[in-house]
Amino acid sequence: MEGEPYLVALSHGYDQTRNCLYFHCAPEGKKLIYAKANPKVWGQAVLDFGVTQECDYAYSSVHFNGKLSLITDLNEKKHGMEVLIRQASL
Repeated sequence: MEGEPYLVALSHGYDQTRNCLYFHCAPEGKKLIYAKANPKVWGQAVLDFGVTQECDYAYSSVHFNGKLSLITDLNEKKHGMEVLIRQASL
């Protein structure tokens, strides 16, 4: 683990007003071990629109970096889950 990068796929929700990405994970496990050891993150989100013509593929992507913070406040956790659910329903 020490000095090694860790890549993981996550469900996420973006709150544009707070310029914040929310992720959900189990209360323990490898993701949290890595996050606590090094909260610096880099990621990519892709919207896949599939094949649009014979040799054309439509997608949109964004890269981001930042610092991961673990949320302990119950109201903030609720807000984060609402953001995740709203985005999943799009």
